[in-house]
Amino acid sequence: MSFTLWMKKNGGGETLLAPYQKGIIRILEITGPVALGSREIWESANDMGHTCSRASVINFLRLLRTEGIIKAQSASGKGGMHELYRLYTGASEKNIYYQIGIKMLKVLSDELEINDKQWSSLLANSERTK
Repeated sequence: MSFTLWMKKNGGGETLLAPYQKGIIRILEITGPVALGSREIWESANDMGHTCSRASVINFLRLLRTEGIIKAQSASGKGGMHELYRLYTGASEKNIYYQIGIKMLKVLSDELEINDKQWSSLLANSERTK
C-alpha cells in the first residue's frame, strides 16, 4: 500500500485520512510511550465510535510503521509473535499529520514530475489567488 491509495472521494471532496485513521493517530498520541497491540487500538477506535475492521487498523498501522511515522516492536504472546505500536518520543498528532503531508507532497512531486522551483511557483500563485 502507498500513500496515493489513501486518497478517496468523500462528500465530493478529497480527503487524506478516514475518520478511523484520525482516531488511531489520536489513540497513539494519548497513550504516548506505551506500546499497544492492534487489537487494543482497534477496540479503542471502535469505543470512540469509529466503525472499522481490525484488518483496516492493522494495514494502517503497518503503513505508518513502514513509512517511519510510528515505531513498532515485536513481542511474543498468546498465538505467537505480534507487533506493538507507539509514537516516537516527542511525536504528536500534529507532527504525524505534518509527516504524512510531506510524504504526500513527495509522492505528488514524483508523480507529476514537479521540482522544488516549480512547487515554489505554484505556492506563490496559489497565495495570490486567495
